[in-house]
Amino acid sequence: MESVSLKSADTARNEDRASADVTGASLPMAHVRSEAEQALIDRLRAKQAARDPMVKWKVRNIGDGNCQIYPDHPDVELATAMTMQALGLTSPAALQNLLKSLADNARVGDKVDEERFQRLLSYVRSIDPRDEVEAMTAVQMALAHDATVYLAKLQANAQNGMQREAAANAFNKAARTATVQLEALKKYRSKGQKIVIERIDVKEGGQAIVGTVGRDAEGQPVVRATDGVEVKPAQTPRQRRPKAATPPPALTSASDEERLTLPFDPLEPLEPLAHPEIELVARRMSEDAPPPQPPKVNTGQRRWTQPSRRSGNRAGSR
Repeated sequence: MESVSLKSADTARNEDRASADVTGASLPMAHVRSEAEQALIDRLRAKQAARDPMVKWKVRNIGDGNCQIYPDHPDVELATAMTMQALGLTSPAALQNLLKSLADNARVGDKVDEERFQRLLSYVRSIDPRDEVEAMTAVQMALAHDATVYLAKLQANAQNGMQREAAANAFNKAARTATVQLEALKKYRSKGQKIVIERIDVKEGGQAIVGTVGRDAEGQPVVRATDGVEVKPAQTPRQRRPKAATPPPALTSASDEERLTLPFDPLEPLEPLAHPEIELVARRMSEDAPPPQPPKVNTGQRRWTQPSRRSGNRAGSR
């Protein structure tokens, strides 16, 4: 298995000095830190000191697929308490299950890879969980991140297009899963936040209500202030828009009696106007037209027709 180790500056300098003594090459001069660089290191140390300390946990494989997980600290009780405080746990059983889950996912065959186990535990620690729910979510996020990095490596080292496509699909699913878990953690951490409004601007003609808004037994809105006093907001009646004025009727020179008097009596039938040419044409059209026939009534029944002998013989012959 490939491994990458990080060396300190003193270790690397000592190795360079030993190789220089052998080869006779000149060594580079020691770096002198500037004020900005030293301030950066000081800020990082202050940030690390603000977090809860945590000890390192090791794994010992004892054969037959079994292993032992123990802290790298002489005081086991103190190391357990420090780890529980750093991971937001309150139960030793929760810590045991968390470490066991990470060890099971760090197995390679029958043995637990200690390097991968410590890497997964460092991922969980970096999320800084506050309680058991966040700790379980942090474990899932650590596993999803580790799987995403591993699938990215498979995609880069694919031998053909089929392997590259399979690794790319799995990588996309793992990356989306990690994003969803991050959003779930943000949503869980944002519960119960209090929003403080420092300034409210109410313009002329408006009303502002500050407090818990509810309704009384009659269904009217009620504002419950922080001191328990119920205040009913003033009900402003709605003002209806005035209707447009109806224009007055047009005045004529005739009086009301003259305008309301009809030239005929509406109760008596009107006599048709007599015209000789119209009467002649109407008479001729009535004489030439065929007599009217009664309309056909559809009863909704299908008419049955007797089949012919020819069609009956054909059916019988078949």
